[in-house]
Amino acid sequence: MKRLVRISIALFLCIAVCLFTTSGCAQDTGKAYTITEAYAYPVTSKDPAWKGYDSAQRHKLCNVPEETLRKMTTEALAETVINYPFFCDIYVYGTVEEGIRAVSHHFKGFEILLQRDDAYECIRRYDESLSDIDTENDFAHIHCTVLLQYLREKQK
Repeated sequence: MKRLVRISIALFLCIAVCLFTTSGCAQDTGKAYTITEAYAYPVTSKDPAWKGYDSAQRHKLCNVPEETLRKMTTEALAETVINYPFFCDIYVYGTVEEGIRAVSHHFKGFEILLQRDDAYECIRRYDESLSDIDTENDFAHIHCTVLLQYLREKQK
């Protein structure tokens, strides 16, 4: 009987150590989102300096390093994507999915955001936080609506 108790305790401890070790590793895989603020684009179409740059220069100035995007909380990432100065580029393709795929070649924000489990909820909350009175948020509302619809369709 003592042997059975010892084996049971040893088995329990082995399982506990495995579970503890596995959960510790999961936290070390880069899932710790350390950036909590949306990216501040150095230039946008609202800035007078925007007209002084050609398209390639604008894209380069508005590029957010993939590493930075991956470190953002989903809330910060959602706001960064929605306010991306070239967000409207997704609309020139046949479908939103084609547009997202095309724009993701030079801006990984869409791809990273849409892979997050809490993307829908964070986009919805950001959309709700925008003022209905402020017309500067019209495009942000549209972008939120498009991304939310896209995510709903992907879940079907």
